[in-house]
Amino acid sequence: MYRKLFWATALSAAALSAQAQAATVVFSDDFDAGVGPEWVFSTNYGGAAGIDEGGILGPYINAPPGGGQLTARATRTLTLLAGDYTLDLDAWALVCQGCTISYDVLFDGVSLTRTAGTNTFQARSFNLGALGAGDHTITLGMHTTNASSGHFLAKFDNVVLSGDNLVSGGVPEPAAWGLMILGFAGAGAAIRRRRAALA
Repeated sequence: MYRKLFWATALSAAALSAQAQAATVVFSDDFDAGVGPEWVFSTNYGGAAGIDEGGILGPYINAPPGGGQLTARATRTLTLLAGDYTLDLDAWALVCQGCTISYDVLFDGVSLTRTAGTNTFQARSFNLGALGAGDHTITLGMHTTNASSGHFLAKFDNVVLSGDNLVSGGVPEPAAWGLMILGFAGAGAAIRRRRAALA
């Protein structure tokens, strides 16, 4: 009897701890308060790269004549727990006549997409899979081919990184431990009440 009660309580606590950790937002930025210094801008030719307008992250370049393939990117480093992650964001790139402008999304330097411009925001979601604990990078940028003199732009908004089954060094998060302890305490109280009733 007690063994069944113990295992039922333990399984309930484990299920609750899993639910408590589902889809935890670990990073979110809508850029409404501006783009913070944590985002580092760069280009592959040394021109301008930065915010084009308020409320968005806008990597851009003003290309020199005959610039060829050019990029402008913004990168941010995040320290994450181990777990399964998903990256959601809105992305936009300018339509170019006689060239291609695309928005780039990379994670840890690996390309998730390079999508040509449509002059409209697109909601994108990327399953990053299982990540180890430590530092990871999000890179959002613009890529252009056959660039000539002009303004080349991509925009990003509502960047959200969510994680499931988050653990630190293989140890469940404090919320999970709390739920399990409560479950075991409840089992102990039930056993004490049963013993008192039988006495």
